[in-house]
Amino acid sequence: GSELAFANLVFLRAGYKFKYDETALTLGAGLNLAMLEGVGLKLDYAYSGYDILGNTQRFSLIFSF
Repeated sequence: GSELAFANLVFLRAGYKFKYDETALTLGAGLNLAMLEGVGLKLDYAYSGYDILGNTQRFSLIFSF
């Protein structure tokens, strides 16, 4: 897998699993926001295509202070 970052604000991710029967390609993106001094917000999205489950999407929200 790999990740490409732009100004520590926007992140693009991609990965590939070899020798797996159910899934191979995974994609993702993230956003890193500094709201106030010492307060932050991170948003992440991930996509995986599975044979049995279909297209699986995950979201995460991280709030830090």
